[in-house]
Amino acid sequence: MQHMHIDEAHHSPAKTWKRLKQKFEEKRILQFTATPFRNDGKSIEGKIIFNYPLSKAQSEKK
Repeated sequence: MQHMHIDEAHHSPAKTWKRLKQKFEEKRILQFTATPFRNDGKSIEGKIIFNYPLSKAQSEKK
């Protein structure tokens, strides 16, 4: 099984990324980003499977 891994996934709504993702639409696509919210309001497709808020990291001082 092939997988596609996308780092900096907050860029994935761009046309070039959408075209590339279409080539893998039958495969599992894993997207990673530390900034899941975009200023232009476009959303990142998919389901969030892990979330580690900045506020939690700051409170833990790690």
